[in-house]
Amino acid sequence: MSALVATLHEPGPKGVPVGWLAVSQTRSGAILHFVKVVDVERPVEDVYAYLADFENVTSRNYAIALTEKTSDEPVGVGTTCRQVRTLPSRSEESFEVTVYETHRSLGLSGTLGPFAAELEYHLELLSGVPG
Repeated sequence: MSALVATLHEPGPKGVPVGWLAVSQTRSGAILHFVKVVDVERPVEDVYAYLADFENVTSRNYAIALTEKTSDEPVGVGTTCRQVRTLPSRSEESFEVTVYETHRSLGLSGTLGPFAAELEYHLELLSGVPG
């Protein structure tokens, strides 16, 4: 069994330290940067497949009732999806896949509630863990 680290940037530069919340100001408003690292003791292929199947969002985010693809092609850069959020209030969101590097990185850009958002998942094998 392999272990990996999935790093989530919502949105944010790769330089924001893990567990930190940083706010930067731009002409159009504040930007929230958040980094979260999760160690998962599963093969990297399984974790990537789980993340790239967007219908799984509802199993890891209790605020989302539905996520579905709105484009016909297989998941890759340009794939579009819509989702229905129930918390804090009911709303519909949309996002597009902007990065698709199999078993390595997955990037999304779209709306989360009333906010424009970019999310990045980066998968890495943990050092010292047998493959």
